[in-house]
Parts: sequence; structure tokens; C-alpha cells
Amino acid sequence: MDQACRQASLSRTDEPLHPQLFAKAISGVADEDAIFAVDVGECTVWVARQMAMTGDRRMVGGFNHGSPGGGLPTALGAAALDPSRQIWTLCGDGVRVEHAEDILPAIQQAIASDKPFIIDAIVSSGELVMPPHVEIGEVYGFGVSKIKEGLIGLKGDHRVWKAWRDELMGFLS
Repeated sequence: MDQACRQASLSRTDEPLHPQLFAKAISGVADEDAIFAVDVGECTVWVARQMAMTGDRRMVGGFNHGSPGGGLPTALGAAALDPSRQIWTLCGDGVRVEHAEDILPAIQQAIASDKPFIIDAIVSSGELVMPPHVEIGEVYGFGVSKIKEGLIGLKGDHRVWKAWRDELMGFLS
């Protein structure tokens, strides 16, 4: 099993949840012509890595401009343009899921709804986004950024330590 599949396995039950779990689970049940409206940022990575863009599926978003908060308005526009297609948006506001065993039931509830449906997925903010292939320059840059974060933590912003713990737990699980 490759790294991307392991990262999205519903057997990863540690909390906060890993965001990959939602992207993979939605991909498994979404219509073959579903539209995925995506905010910019990490959710773009999870969609790109975990969702199968097969058939007539489309992923849309404000990628060229890096416009935050574009997922929901993009989804609304897609729904207005073609109300017959299933629309999914990954942006992070709404109805609450905190446990791995609740992911698929929440997705099924969303599919069964005849109205817009939002799932609030409580996922780890410390999930590391790693490129598929890492080169030495990237390792160096990552190390420098972690040293800078550590200095911020030593100066009194102790949220850094929690973020590091979350990153480490996400990496190890």
C-alpha cells in the first residue's frame, strides 16, 4: 500500500482526524460527474492526492489567484449552472465530525439530503503536506523553518509546541 493510500485509510482513528480521510471517503461515493469546488490551501492537496478525477468529474477553484474562501461560492455557482450534478465543496464550515467512524455516515447523510449539506470535519491543523519526492534543498528549507518556529516558541508562543506535537503524531500514525 503506497503512502497516499495509508494516509487516507479509515483505520487511522487518531484525533484530530487526518484531512485525507474525508477526501478519500468522498471520492469513493461521489457521482462520476460530480463537481468538486475547492478552497485554496491544504484542502487542494488532499483533493488532488486522494480524489479520483475520473469520468466527467471536475475540480474547480480560484487556484491561479490563491483566493481564500472561494470554495463555497464556487460550489453555489456550479449548482446554479447545473443543478442536476452532485456538487461537493471542501472548505471547512458546518455539521461536526470528530471521529473516524462518523465520516462515512456523515457523507451518506449529505448524499441523501435534497438540500445543501455541510460537514464540519475536525481535522488536524498540524498535518504535514509533503511532496511526493523530497530533494535536499527542500529538506534544508524545512529544517530552517522549523528552527524559526522553535525560536518563536522559546520567545513565549507555546502554540508552536502543540503544533509540533500534532505534526509528529500525524507523521507517525
